[in-house]
Amino acid sequence: MPLFYDFKYHSAVLSTSRISVSHTAENIASVLNKILCQWDIKTKVTDNAPNMIKVCHCDSLRLKHLPCFAHTLNLVVQDALKQKECSSVFKKCKEIVTYVKQSNHASENLRKQQREMNKPELKLKNEVPTRWNSALYMMKRLLEVHDPLIITLSNTTNAKAPHSLTADDVLILREVTKLLDPFEVATRKLSGEYITVSIVIPIAFEVYNEVIKVEVNIETAKGMKKTLIEGVKLRLFPYEERTTCRLATLLDPRLEKEAFQSNENCKAAVTILQNELPSHVKNIHHCSESGLNETDAEDTKKREEDGSIQFSFMEDRLREKKRTRVVNTIILLRQYLERPNASSDPLIYWKLTGEEFLLIQRCALKYLCAPATSVPAERLFSKAGLVISDRRCSITPKHVDMLLFLNQNK
Repeated sequence: MPLFYDFKYHSAVLSTSRISVSHTAENIASVLNKILCQWDIKTKVTDNAPNMIKVCHCDSLRLKHLPCFAHTLNLVVQDALKQKECSSVFKKCKEIVTYVKQSNHASENLRKQQREMNKPELKLKNEVPTRWNSALYMMKRLLEVHDPLIITLSNTTNAKAPHSLTADDVLILREVTKLLDPFEVATRKLSGEYITVSIVIPIAFEVYNEVIKVEVNIETAKGMKKTLIEGVKLRLFPYEERTTCRLATLLDPRLEKEAFQSNENCKAAVTILQNELPSHVKNIHHCSESGLNETDAEDTKKREEDGSIQFSFMEDRLREKKRTRVVNTIILLRQYLERPNASSDPLIYWKLTGEEFLLIQRCALKYLCAPATSVPAERLFSKAGLVISDRRCSITPKHVDMLLFLNQNK
């Protein structure tokens, strides 16, 4: 879970729980509810697995759900690769990679050919549907080792060896990889240890524009381009209608209103934020009520001493005028949005302008800490795989939770 401490971005592990019963939506929701209530968490990011989506709609949770944007990007790519014209070439690529990886003779022969051709010794990469961009990495690697691979496959005597890629196949792969590059760039931007939820909306529009710009000449690639564009519209554009993404984009001083694709969504975000800000006024007044009273008393005493105009009936009006300036969120928000967009880190911006826009700062810290992807959780799974090993087969779930908590929250 990302959080802010001293206006710096941190990623923390709150809990690692074992679910010993069936992984139904109700059982997962029951475990999650305890953790979320303990840490007062209102927004949850998960992948697009049906059971996880169902979990977030359980009556026991009732929390804001943000599907992992990187996983959604991968689903757009997977849908395009299933296209009939493209799937045959993609299947051929997987057969070649699988054969070379499973054959020691073919692997060694490939390395030998690369050495003889004075090329770096590169291993083939396989595609794994659950690993983002792995299909792109597989196709790029096949293009890199194409010449040595042709000789390797032609020299084999194994009857089960697949045929090498044809010239037409290579042309298709080159155009397909150009189409998939924007998705890989977007995934990398969203996988860092910094604020990411605010850039979801502009990244979705950027991916759309970059795919449209790619020029393709082969019919297979044209069909894939059309499928990708439709997938972006269907799966990525709806993120602009999600409250968390809307407000985070609006509260990112680098982006604000200019990052929205739709003016209607931008206006809706401003309205939601205007309605949200008053809820923070009570907290601020509660913390600073005594301070305001002291300030009022000092101002009154100062006016009495310096001989300025003083009438008793004006005191209440002056006091109300001061408080109106604090709670007038519409004017405050307008002042923030009319400022030039910042170029610095959002956290640095809110640290420096917090006194002037205290209400908006509180709201910004609330929404900007939400992660755009489940990358932190995926990294935790990798770490858990190292903790739970064959030599630690008797370790208890409680100790796993403690070890991961201490390891990740150094």
